[in-house]
Amino acid sequence: METDKITSPNPFRHAMKAGLALGVAILLLFVCMTIPQGWTSFVIPLLMAVVLVMVYRMAKHYRETECGGSITYGQAFSYILILFFFASLVAAVLRYGYLEYINTTYLTDSFNQAMLIYEQLQIELPTEVVDEMRRIMVPTRFTMQFIMVDCMVGMFVALIYAFFVRKKQQDNESLTNNI
Repeated sequence: METDKITSPNPFRHAMKAGLALGVAILLLFVCMTIPQGWTSFVIPLLMAVVLVMVYRMAKHYRETECGGSITYGQAFSYILILFFFASLVAAVLRYGYLEYINTTYLTDSFNQAMLIYEQLQIELPTEVVDEMRRIMVPTRFTMQFIMVDCMVGMFVALIYAFFVRKKQQDNESLTNNI
C-alpha cells in the first residue's frame, strides 16, 4: 500500500536564487543614492518600484512553482522575509566592495556633511554620540547595519505583500461544481 507523502515547500532554495537578483537590484538602488546627480532623483523611485515589483513577482512565482498554486499568509510572509534576508546578504557583499574599493570617500563625506548640518542648526552633540557616529562610518559596520535595515524593510514589505500573494487551495468539490 502506497502512502502519499505530504511535504511542505522549502522556501530556502527558491529564495536564494531569487535573492541574488533582488540583492543586485537593492545594490543598484544604494549606488544611485550615493551619486549626487540630478538624474538619480528620477532613477531612485523607479528602482524602488522595480524592487517592489520584483518581490511580488518572485513571491507569486514561488507560490505557483513550489507551493502548487496555493500559499498561506504565513508561508508567503516567511518566503518574502527569507528572500530579503538573502538579498541583503548579496547586497552587503557588493556594498562592502563598493564602499571599500570604489567610492572610498562616501562614508567620510557623509559624516562630515552630517556634522556640518548639526553645526548649521546649532545643535551641540555629546562627544559620545560623535564618537559612535565616527565608529559606524566604516565599511564593515555600515554594511552590517544595512543587512539589518534591509531585513526590516523586508519585514514591512512581507506584512503587506503576503496578503496579496496568499491564495487558498481549491478543494475537489468546488472544482467539479465549476465544470
